Amino acid sequence: MQATFNLGPLKEELENAKNRQVKRILTNMARDATEMSKRGSGHGNGVGRGGGVDTGAFITSFSFSGTGRGRLRGKSSRNKPRNQNPEAKAAEGFANLVSDINRIDLKNTTVITLRNGAPHAWTVENVHMLKVFQQLRIKYGG
Repeated sequence: MQATFNLGPLKEELENAKNRQVKRILTNMARDATEMSKRGSGHGNGVGRGGGVDTGAFITSFSFSGTGRGRLRGKSSRNKPRNQNPEAKAAEGFANLVSDINRIDLKNTTVITLRNGAPHAWTVENVHMLKVFQQLRIKYGG
């Protein structure tokens, strides 16, 4: 006596569960990136009233890429109004990242890159000591 089972639906459900978990982790990473940018380093080094938000160009220039290619999201702070609302800009940046996550084909992607294409990203990270990418590497590896 025997019974034969089709594992196709089970394998598909396992794959879907893995993809949901990856999306949860990427969403947490997106939230952390925008929250860390919003708060800033706390060193009082003049990067906007919210710590890391002045014009909002940096916090809204994050993007996820599932292929390593594609158009980089990058906004310049030049000629932008200053002292923007950190909460509003963080929400905008987070929404951008969630949109990116929803467009990534997780079944065919093995590498995902978080980038910040703002022309002044290096300065914000290293001169103003925001260190968002360093903090994310520590928390998520990479």
